[in-house]
Amino acid sequence: MRRTLFGLAAACAVLAAALLALFVTRGDTEPAAITITTTTTTTTTAPTTTVPPPTVPVSTELASPKGEIPAYDAPGGREIGTAGMWYGYPMTMPILEDRGEWIRIMMPERPNGLTAWVQADQVTRSTSAWRMVLKLSETRVYVYKDGYEAWSAPVGIGKDSTRTPMGSFFVAVIEKPGPSGYGPIVLDLNAHSEDIQSWQGSGDAITAFHGPFGSQEMIRAGGGKVSNGCIRMLPEDQIKMDGIPLGTPADIVA
Repeated sequence: MRRTLFGLAAACAVLAAALLALFVTRGDTEPAAITITTTTTTTTTAPTTTVPPPTVPVSTELASPKGEIPAYDAPGGREIGTAGMWYGYPMTMPILEDRGEWIRIMMPERPNGLTAWVQADQVTRSTSAWRMVLKLSETRVYVYKDGYEAWSAPVGIGKDSTRTPMGSFFVAVIEKPGPSGYGPIVLDLNAHSEDIQSWQGSGDAITAFHGPFGSQEMIRAGGGKVSNGCIRMLPEDQIKMDGIPLGTPADIVA
């Protein structure tokens, strides 16, 4: 697990550009060959190359609250808290549902999967063309851009006693560089450990993509279960995460 700015650190002492090739063909019709008695028209059609459909959604709509704003349990419903800041960091969160004046967004707090409604005019909208998918059974993270796989890498994941949580999450905080020992880029997710409620009394236990902490050999061999829930990566793969923006979806699946 990773400690945020306020001491939420994990002890898991643990994600090239996608080329979108679109070939559009059309028939080129030659002028009709006309004689006195007959008319012949010849059409030549170029070969067609089929582009496979995107593997994941091409982009994700994001919302960045304008400061701390009220959060509700339904459009025009009961106020349940605020959205916009988390442990001192401003949040950019995926939009899950759009009803015009109201949008439903992912929230960073416990429990995992928490959502809330906010007023649409109180956020700034943007998009992310990126998506991360961690497949635990493969101990491998897949990174997509514009709907297509850009790169993938082996990783270290949580041990059976301190599992990496599964679900749909997002990149909540980017640390570049990370704290000493955590590598060049750390992506803190809004994913909370289901096995550790408070790491060393910090009040939470957050999952992050960070450095290997001595697990390089295992990771190079294909990855394995080694951490307290965080995702450990080789430094050369951490560098590839540069450019992935806040709010980018991160799905952790079996």
